Amino acid sequence: MTDNFVVQNRHDIDGRPIGLLRDLLIIFDSSGSVSRRDFIVAKQQLARLLGMLCPSPDPFKGSQRAALIQFSDHVRDVFDFNDKNSTAEIQRAVRNMRYMGKATCTARVLEHAKDRMFNVQRGKSANRTKYCTVFTRSIALSCLQYVRNTLYT
Repeated sequence: MTDNFVVQNRHDIDGRPIGLLRDLLIIFDSSGSVSRRDFIVAKQQLARLLGMLCPSPDPFKGSQRAALIQFSDHVRDVFDFNDKNSTAEIQRAVRNMRYMGKATCTARVLEHAKDRMFNVQRGKSANRTKYCTVFTRSIALSCLQYVRNTLYT
């Protein structure tokens, strides 16, 4: 699982490079549909997961980048792709997120991700593969289709 996140100097059987440079956008639900307790546990688990992607060498020191947004009744940019330079910095920012606990605005956060996060001002680069991970209590199939059809085109 963790071997595929870092930059590798290998190619698949068709000659395509394996381990391309990646931008990982994390969308984190902080709305009232997620209890405060579940929010705290989810933050801890996300920070732990990020540390397991590839503990050594640190994938976020140069080759891989991450950005984090959280949402409830509004969207909050926690950090952009250019802001954090190590796994430890990213984990600290995840753990420091505060619970918002209001209404859920899933459509707004997906629009925000599409229109504002994957752009040059936020650190987007043409030679990087885009990944988006949504952490939420529940998400409709239509939202997943939206992510696939808009963020990955």
